[in-house]
Amino acid sequence: MRIWTILAVACASALAQQRPATPAAQPNPAQASPAATQPAEPAEPAPPEVDAALRERVQKFYQAFVSGKFSAAFEVVAEDNRDEFIGSSKDTYKACETAKIAYSEHFAKAAVTESCKGDWRWHGRSMAVTMPLTSFWKVIDGKWYWYSVKQLVYETPFGKMSPGPGDGSTSQGARSLIPSDPKALAANILKQVTIDKTEVHIDSSHVSTEEIRVSNGMPGRVQIKIDDVGQPGLSVKADKTQLMGKDTARILVRYDPNDPALMCSDCSKRMDGTAVATVHVSPTGQVFNIKIVFERPAAQVQGPVPR
Repeated sequence: MRIWTILAVACASALAQQRPATPAAQPNPAQASPAATQPAEPAEPAPPEVDAALRERVQKFYQAFVSGKFSAAFEVVAEDNRDEFIGSSKDTYKACETAKIAYSEHFAKAAVTESCKGDWRWHGRSMAVTMPLTSFWKVIDGKWYWYSVKQLVYETPFGKMSPGPGDGSTSQGARSLIPSDPKALAANILKQVTIDKTEVHIDSSHVSTEEIRVSNGMPGRVQIKIDDVGQPGLSVKADKTQLMGKDTARILVRYDPNDPALMCSDCSKRMDGTAVATVHVSPTGQVFNIKIVFERPAAQVQGPVPR
């Protein structure tokens, strides 16, 4: 596996959180990272009208970063942050959706986690990534407005990172997010997306099912895809194809000797040999090969016991 693919997973969100536009870099307002202390989420849910009003303003803000028409976002920026917004770098995304809202101060402030899809480019290469972005909102004269919070901590697919020395707003601070030991970081990422077993045994004399678990130990989302095994009667399917952070998917290996696609149902109950199911994980680029061993009961292999 190429280390570039693995390294891209590690760096994509980290660099996306802070991309300098000029030597005197400005933070991207759509990608403001959480401050040292997140707003405490109230025990009770937000009033429906408050939640709906915030979501409408958040959607308008991030839609501007999808369409590239940033003047629409300017309308929901707090007045004392507008000069900062105008001078900041601005990326565009393919799509954004609100993943989580944490309210504080009696629903007068909120931290919004937005999930945005976009392309990350590095050394002439491009890679599709999904980035969790956090922005901060407060009520001013009865309406929600985006406002700036000093960036101290950055969310990445493999955990939280600080920008290192400096105030986090300089190009040097952005560069410090790039890992100093890419090979060690790549190895660490590969340890966080795991499969609990790579071999299962199937009794071909009757309907049999085995379960395999794929776990995503990173905070970021990954996707899994399973190649068609090409064996009638045998199916290998996952209960979900997208794993959020700290999530697990179940892969079910099922064999049905009575499947109509099998030409000889009697022969299918005496099947032996092996098949291979290949599981692809993106964007890490990992490939897991699951060996499926068909076994016949000992009585069928040895034949009837003489009397």
